[in-house]
Amino acid sequence: MLIVYNRPELTQRVLERIGRSRPSRLYIAADGPQEGNESAVDLCTQVRALKDTVNWPCELKTWYHAEHLGPDRGVVAAINWFFENEPEGIILEDDCLPEDSFFSFCDDVLKKFRDDNRVMHVCGINPLDKWDREPYGYYYSRHATTGGWATWRRAWKLNGFDSARYEFVRRNGFFDEYFPTRKERAKWFRTFDLLSTHPDQQAQWTDRWAFARFTQSGLSIVPRESLVAHLPNGKASDKWLTDQGLQHPPYVMRNLEADTAFSHAF
Repeated sequence: MLIVYNRPELTQRVLERIGRSRPSRLYIAADGPQEGNESAVDLCTQVRALKDTVNWPCELKTWYHAEHLGPDRGVVAAINWFFENEPEGIILEDDCLPEDSFFSFCDDVLKKFRDDNRVMHVCGINPLDKWDREPYGYYYSRHATTGGWATWRRAWKLNGFDSARYEFVRRNGFFDEYFPTRKERAKWFRTFDLLSTHPDQQAQWTDRWAFARFTQSGLSIVPRESLVAHLPNGKASDKWLTDQGLQHPPYVMRNLEADTAFSHAF
């Protein structure tokens, strides 16, 4: 699925890259323009017209919302719509440019972990840019990047944040040893405290999704190197996948070393 809004040039680039993999089904979800913003209306119209540039044999489905839902409700509504129709799949946003190998990578791990509830998320972006201390094509993490990613309906149906559940988890100390550093634990407590006090604040869907994964002890799969570039300045590479193929780790366990490095980085 491709989530778009009002950036026709970026959307065109991403669509062209998707076209190189020639998916048999493509979902495009577009939020509505902000009311009273004529320039947004024009740009949204241009973006929606780009569906006509899909020039390979493909079952194309569109979800064009009339109302402006915003970056929080709009993304969640789009993903909900996607998983009403598909049991698993890839989710891209209009400013995330995938390498060709991103699609084969996601296809491989989506199939491999289709029925494994331990894994909830497949990242396209490595938050460390690169992790090559092991010979495998990916590692397991508690953290997840979005923009270019994949998941399953079975995982997404667990998405959501519940204040009472958070208070129970915190009161009973379930998160006390969950994070590798005090700094990271404090960061997530602040995040979830904010969700409890301002549940309707925009652009928090990724935090609610994080809470869902944490409370299920869900793992993310993180590629050895980023396979998706977050435009305009993100970096991605697929040479290691193309040359070596995808090497699966012989275990399903969180890489604490990589997660600790990430916790020190933010």
